[in-house]
Amino acid sequence: MHRPRRWWLGVLAALPILALVAVTIAALRPSRQIEPPAPMASVEAAIDVARQAESPVPRASPTASATATPTPTEPPTETVCATSCPTAGPIVPTLTAGSPTPTTLPTAEPVPEPQSTPDGTVASVWRWRAQATLDAMDRTFAVPGSSLYRERYGIDAMFDVAFLWPMTQVVACHIDMAQVRGTLVTAGDVRRISKATEAYYDDTREPPAFSSYLAPPVGWLSDRYYDDNVWLGIELMRTWQLTGDPLALARANEIFDFLITGWDTEGPAPGGIFWVEGNSNSDRGTTTTGTGALLGLMLYQALPPGPRATYVLDWATKMYAWVYETLETGDGLFRDHVRPDGTIDYAPYSYNQGAMIGANLELYRLTGDALFLDRAERTAHATLELTKDHEISAQEISFNGIFFWFLLQLDDVRPAPEYRDRLLTYAEQLWEDQR
Repeated sequence: MHRPRRWWLGVLAALPILALVAVTIAALRPSRQIEPPAPMASVEAAIDVARQAESPVPRASPTASATATPTPTEPPTETVCATSCPTAGPIVPTLTAGSPTPTTLPTAEPVPEPQSTPDGTVASVWRWRAQATLDAMDRTFAVPGSSLYRERYGIDAMFDVAFLWPMTQVVACHIDMAQVRGTLVTAGDVRRISKATEAYYDDTREPPAFSSYLAPPVGWLSDRYYDDNVWLGIELMRTWQLTGDPLALARANEIFDFLITGWDTEGPAPGGIFWVEGNSNSDRGTTTTGTGALLGLMLYQALPPGPRATYVLDWATKMYAWVYETLETGDGLFRDHVRPDGTIDYAPYSYNQGAMIGANLELYRLTGDALFLDRAERTAHATLELTKDHEISAQEISFNGIFFWFLLQLDDVRPAPEYRDRLLTYAEQLWEDQR
């Protein structure tokens, strides 16, 4: 599902792209209790659901009796983090002062072109550009006394703090930058920025999840998007992979359980995860369901063997299969969403393609089956063909950043010169046109 993203993401969303090049070259719906898929005899049975995704697979009747859900293993809690995680400092800024005035606004300065680099290599240039862009974002959007960022720059800013979706991209770019040798971002910075998202965490409703804006008492009771939550969940898993932060893993577990409550059982093409909790929008799409499969597969590989891990894998492969059966075009591209009346929005947004490349790569890592690598490659080639001749520039920068990130993961496993060439061309265009 596509919704207009906020304009300042043109600045912020360039960061994952620039970091990638551096790495490369150097109204609320009541929560429903959803019955889980019938427990499978083995992990292999769950994987078979994914293997057969391009062919119709049996669907459980809505009236069929379901086997009781296995008791999940308890994920780590914040109590664990309190003894092992570094202090993150203030998380929520003081909001009583209102929006900044013209006299207190930070100075918005263009990101300069580097005059020289340490060694003159292309990698060095892009590493410098990535760090310079991050520094510019911090000067312009960082909220003093916190690890949060403003929604907008300017005297017309309505909100002191960004909504959740932009914050997921802030977390993403810090994770990428922390993995670029020679930049100033550390794993400790990733923990700090990741933990700042706790300001959006809402446990006043069941199940707990992250609100679109700051949660009470600092914020207000706002919508909870399955879309935004799943993207945050992926970044929390990446945070855990980089830092071992138990709170990040615990929250990713909770987000996955929240996604399951958004699984449809009644609409046309039953299945799929809604875009937002509530009755305001009943679209079900790749950006929630395919990305939910990706999150589940990442989570499964982080969990110890047992009922919880099997439960997560069952759901992840069920989500993956639904996307292929419902929204895949037949040539590797994925449509955006199914509307409540059963019609389909055919828009092939780049981040949806990236999410499905990512899901296939996780299945390949899990099984070693080249079938999933072939599917990832087919989606990559179809997307690059669709977006050649600069059409990719018509899509949002943040969407393209997600696509290119997963494209490079594919390049690590099955290299193709076109992948890096296209990324470098796009990043150069951003550097010249978007500063």
